Amino acid sequence: MGNKQYEKTIAKLVSKNDMLETELAYLNRILVEVGFAEGTKTLKETVEEVISEDTEVVKVPRNNSPGSNPLF
Repeated sequence: MGNKQYEKTIAKLVSKNDMLETELAYLNRILVEVGFAEGTKTLKETVEEVISEDTEVVKVPRNNSPGSNPLF
């Protein structure tokens, strides 16, 4: 792979990273607005607690196939 291809790949990764950082910041902000004191951190702790306490929680299978994430 030549330098131009590396530069193109790096530019795509930088762009995706910027987009993900923006989305995470937005998600964190709206979670704080609806009552999760520390945003995504508090949401994660709450979900983990619910899962560990409720044995009847239905686990939805993840779709890990390439292209399944609408951000990519």
